[in-house]
Amino acid sequence: MKPTPFLADTTTKNVIVHQGRLTGIVDVDEICFGDPLLTVGLTQMALLAAGSDTDYVAHWLALLNPSAEQRAMVDFYAAVFCADFLGEQGQSFNRTSTAVNPAKIAALELTLDELLGRL
Repeated sequence: MKPTPFLADTTTKNVIVHQGRLTGIVDVDEICFGDPLLTVGLTQMALLAAGSDTDYVAHWLALLNPSAEQRAMVDFYAAVFCADFLGEQGQSFNRTSTAVNPAKIAALELTLDELLGRL
C-alpha cells in the first residue's frame, strides 16, 4: 500500500454535522501517512463502543465506495481498536476511577467476536 496523507482525527468528536451533513472538521493539527481507512475503523469502533448507531461510518463508506477488501480492512482496523479498548479497561488515564465494568468488557468482547467473524 502506498502511504497516503490523511487527517487521522476526523472521528466523531472532531467533526461538525449540521442537518445530517458533515460541515466542518475540528482539530486538524496533525496529518498521518498510511491507510486513511484506519480512521474509519477507529470511528466505527468508537461508535460501537458507545452503543451509538454507525450512520456516520455508513455515509463515509458510501462516499469512498470501498472494494470488498477495503471494507474488510475497516472491520480489521475496528477489531484492532476494539482490542485496544479492551486493554484500556481498568487503566486510569484521565479517569478518577479504575473500576472495571464487567458489562462493558462483555460488550467489547462480543463486538470483537462480531468484527472478527466478518473477516
